[in-house]
Amino acid sequence: MVATNLHPQEQSLQEQQPQLIPKVTPRVTIVTPSYNQGRFIERTILSVICQDYPDLEYILVDAVSTDHTQTVLERYEPQIDVLIVEPDRGQTDALNKGFNRSTGEIMAYLNSDDCYADKHVIATAVRYFHDNPDIDVVYGQRNCINANGRFTYCPPYRPFCQDNLLLSDYIGQECVFWRRSILNKRGHMSMKAFILPWTTSYGCAF
Repeated sequence: MVATNLHPQEQSLQEQQPQLIPKVTPRVTIVTPSYNQGRFIERTILSVICQDYPDLEYILVDAVSTDHTQTVLERYEPQIDVLIVEPDRGQTDALNKGFNRSTGEIMAYLNSDDCYADKHVIATAVRYFHDNPDIDVVYGQRNCINANGRFTYCPPYRPFCQDNLLLSDYIGQECVFWRRSILNKRGHMSMKAFILPWTTSYGCAF
């Protein structure tokens, strides 16, 4: 389980808060694939719907969970823009279903046992895109937590290097936001390889 934090490098988040939300606020789509993560999914959902970003589309795709996930989904259904509950062929299939329904200009996915570290994560990512129009992908710091949500450790942050990415998937999937143009260029995530879809479909696209 991980908590994502996109934090400014030179000033504290508290000092930066007045500038977090840019004047231009493109729609952001977050997709969560779900199956039998009832113990954690409420924390995931809350970390998304409690973001302070004004134009957020949340899509959750559940493969007919058999634990108490459905109870949690019923509780938060009014805050979920698109809720799909039907059998699928695994995580990648669920993600493709979600992104097919998406309308956001900036996109990300968050697994059902992960969460965003604070309510400013999305606004921080969008502000970086706004300030750097030539950038297509933004990623932040991964913080690992235990089942009780307590911090355990923080893997070293590594600046982007495409050659290194071919050798090691050092970018945490839950830390990544990308422009829709990447999805349009790469198409659906691959169902062929038994490997995390971020690595195979988008890792070498930028």
